Amino acid sequence: MNRARSLVLTVFPAAIPSAALSQEYFGKFLDELRGVFNVEAKPRPTFRLQNDFRFDDPNGLQWVAPAQTEVDGAAIPQFFWSFIGGPFEGEYINASVIHDNYCRTKARTAHDTHRFGPALR
Repeated sequence: MNRARSLVLTVFPAAIPSAALSQEYFGKFLDELRGVFNVEAKPRPTFRLQNDFRFDDPNGLQWVAPAQTEVDGAAIPQFFWSFIGGPFEGEYINASVIHDNYCRTKARTAHDTHRFGPALR
């Protein structure tokens, strides 16, 4: 009985640090998203950035959407806007700004742009 108790006491504390370390880092947005909407844009509204908007990915690569970049938000069909939210709402708007910029400029490969970290997190 004493042996089983000491085994539990030595194994359990060793598991705590690994659980804390298992959280993944997906990167960090460095700026507040600021801009102006153009609700008259066709086929859907757009958003023009007033400032550079930057993201540091987990590999140390910085992604930048420069001031004056115009984006159309997350690719959510209008039919679903009342259920899911519009293209400029929700937790994916920051990632969609970076993603839209790199889709338009092609400054990075399509592979890297479409697997852009925060878009999926």
